[in-house]
Amino acid sequence: MLMHFMPTPCRARLRGARLAVIHALAAAALLCPHTAPAALEPSDYPQQDFLLIGTVPTTLEPSRSFQFKAPMNGSLELMISSTSGTAQAGTLLARMDRERLELEGAVLQLEAAYSRIREIPEQKLAALQQLRQLENRSSEIGQQLDFLSEIEQKPEFASLFTENVETFHAEKSGMTQQLQQERALAEDLLHKLQDPASAKLGEQLAGMKLKQRQLDYQQRLRDSQLRMPFDGHYRVLLPSGADRSAYSILQGDPILLAEDRSALFGVVEVKGDHWRSLPQEKLCLNLPAAAAFSPEESGRFARSVLEHSARRPRLFYHFKFDSPRLERIEQLRGGIITAELLLDLRDSTAYVIPKADLLAAFPSSFGGGWADGLRRQFESIRDVYVGQHAVAVTYEP
Repeated sequence: MLMHFMPTPCRARLRGARLAVIHALAAAALLCPHTAPAALEPSDYPQQDFLLIGTVPTTLEPSRSFQFKAPMNGSLELMISSTSGTAQAGTLLARMDRERLELEGAVLQLEAAYSRIREIPEQKLAALQQLRQLENRSSEIGQQLDFLSEIEQKPEFASLFTENVETFHAEKSGMTQQLQQERALAEDLLHKLQDPASAKLGEQLAGMKLKQRQLDYQQRLRDSQLRMPFDGHYRVLLPSGADRSAYSILQGDPILLAEDRSALFGVVEVKGDHWRSLPQEKLCLNLPAAAAFSPEESGRFARSVLEHSARRPRLFYHFKFDSPRLERIEQLRGGIITAELLLDLRDSTAYVIPKADLLAAFPSSFGGGWADGLRRQFESIRDVYVGQHAVAVTYEP
């Protein structure tokens, strides 16, 4: 707005000054020391220990973790005094249906004791009752057959028991045959029940059924006792309350989370083919600069994990952090952080050249990629590693 009130000569001088500043800046840019040298040589650049490959989203995970879920519907009792802390492997953290399982275990112990002292168990009592019934029935059948035989010898006796004597005599033969068949069956069952081999087989079967019930109980008991799977930290996932230790839960409800924090792993998803070509043993992951960690404390490559999803497989690299400052690294957990993926060059003589310098010196050489372009320009280059802003080469002059 001030320009409109300036005299015309003043405005002219101001425009001239502005043009002079612009020309001076342009000249300074042409003489900028960051401009690539006319004859670029890799050995003209400093050797560096690490090459920045890129910044990556990362999550930090413990060495091992295990989430306990309710194995059944029922009541849960916490056996620990706090909702989070540390515990050794095997420590009992919680248990389910304690009273019911204790009662069931006591009943099984009594049954096992009775079977050992050979008192009359339930199955033996039932067999003896069946044996008495069959003996009584066999005796009744014998009396009936004797009566029919006597009537056979003295037909006039029939009139003492029935008014329709002719019908009685007509059905007598069938009745006799039916009673004989029933007695034969009863005698066969009696023989089997009185046979020592059959009795022993029954005892073995009863013992096997008891053993199966004991095994089923032991499995339910193990499932009901939630023990720490390894040395580490635990955290209760149930709603917390003052002095609350008992809960009613449904099968599948999350109960506890156990973690082994002896080491932490940074997990990075590999999305480009370029990263897959880098030597994994040289890769490391550096945490954010705000955490004040040096590259020497970076997480080293530990393993690659291929996960199969509905759409496509996903490749993840896991980097292990086991430095003495794990407690500080632990503070970065709980979300996605941005970390630096680095290539460790300390075991080689590597020169790091900015990409801008290479493009300025050889503007038409990298259409087929950085590695091909550099090898066309320098025959003695051995390895080429492409970073985010620069390229590292192992070069022998």
